Amino acid sequence: MSAQLTSEGEGRRVRGGDPRRLRRKTETVLDAYGQADRPPPQTFAQQVTEAGQVLRHPHLPDLHLARD
Repeated sequence: MSAQLTSEGEGRRVRGGDPRRLRRKTETVLDAYGQADRPPPQTFAQQVTEAGQVLRHPHLPDLHLARD
């Protein structure tokens, strides 16, 4: 399955089918990023454990990254 990210007015929209709910997760993260005034990369932290990797920011939901 694929998803497409498009600009829509002041925001963005994700379209496409995805059985893993990637679309909803992507929209949630992008909305939170915009509401947090688009924080720069140096304000993020990455936590790596045996269970996986998580990208963290104090004003955004945790983003669990795929394992290779």
